[in-house]
Amino acid sequence: MIRILAGAITAAVTLSSLPANADFRVCNHTTQTVTVAIGYIDSRGFVSEGWWDVLTCRCELLVPSNKTSDPHNVFFYATAPDGQKWEGDSPFCTSRSAFTHVGKNCRSGFNQHHFVHVQSPSGNTREHLRGTPAATCVD
Repeated sequence: MIRILAGAITAAVTLSSLPANADFRVCNHTTQTVTVAIGYIDSRGFVSEGWWDVLTCRCELLVPSNKTSDPHNVFFYATAPDGQKWEGDSPFCTSRSAFTHVGKNCRSGFNQHHFVHVQSPSGNTREHLRGTPAATCVD
């Protein structure tokens, strides 16, 4: 299944389900390193974590299937050094430095960002971040 989501700037995010474990990967198809935060649901409720640097033409496993109690719903927020952002409508808390935050109410030192909500019937997804200019990557 392929689905295109609109990004905040001139980016598009492509979702493809793969027939394997319920893992969430982000693939960077831009010419810059992209910084990514993730959100998921576990026994504590909504959890957000960051930051991961995903290099050009690389894919990184960010949410392994054993990390979430609901692998069919994961969230992410990403930025590139030139200001491109991949954001959605789902509020999660982030911090400037490495973080883990539980809950939707941002405590002191945290800011709210709107994450892209990724839904997958199989629970296994690979997000392809595309921006301007796009990189030529071989999957």
